Amino acid sequence: MLKRLCTFVIASWLALFLSGYFANVPINSAYHEGLRRLWAKEENYRAVTRQAWTVEVRNHENLRLGMQEERVTMDETRREWAHEQEEQRNAMDEMRQNWNRERKEEEEEARKRGTISWEGLEAGHCLRYGVKEYTSTLSRVPPGFDSMEECYRKPMSIQGRDWLPSRCEELGFCGRVTGHWDVDINESSCKPWWVNYQDKGGCVEYGVRRYEASLENLHDTRNWENICMTTPMTINGRYHKGPTACANWGRGGLWPWGIWLVDDNSCRS
Repeated sequence: MLKRLCTFVIASWLALFLSGYFANVPINSAYHEGLRRLWAKEENYRAVTRQAWTVEVRNHENLRLGMQEERVTMDETRREWAHEQEEQRNAMDEMRQNWNRERKEEEEEARKRGTISWEGLEAGHCLRYGVKEYTSTLSRVPPGFDSMEECYRKPMSIQGRDWLPSRCEELGFCGRVTGHWDVDINESSCKPWWVNYQDKGGCVEYGVRRYEASLENLHDTRNWENICMTTPMTINGRYHKGPTACANWGRGGLWPWGIWLVDDNSCRS
């Protein structure tokens, strides 16, 4: 009896288990299919997320590399700028030193040049009408200075005015240089005049009349021809800087005469 009861219980439990198992198979299949879909969706999301993250990481890395390159470029530019600034400062310092050195040299040169002077001014002969020559010797020229150059740049006060030499002459010993000035103001001793003006000889050729005059107040006879040829004259209202020719018609002495050949319409008839 007990054996039958046990067999019945076991058979009932087994039947119940099998019926439950076969009843749950469709439910379990749907559940597992849902899980698989969920897992697939989640895996796809994870794949998309991983891809997006990979792209973001790559972009971030590219950005980092770009910023690093920019930083390197900026550092290089900053170094170059600093180097240029340093070179400019050095160049300015060198230029300032050169300026200071040149200024000191110029000041020293000016100080030495200030010791140079003219000595023994002498009035010479009349060179031409209204122009007299003066001479003086350049003295106290410091060693290393060109005496001829200093002569041409050193003025001399003559007749109340500063004059630079018209020419300089080296005497040939000890570097001595003589300055020559052609002074053309307040030189009345070099300004003779014409007298005894006369029409001499009438018409000497077609359209030309000859005039003559003698030179008066000629104190310096050394350059009488130059003085004669540059002494002005007004003939018939027309100014002439000098005669056409000069002649010495003195007997046993100097007696300068000027000769003018002047255009004259009355000599064309």
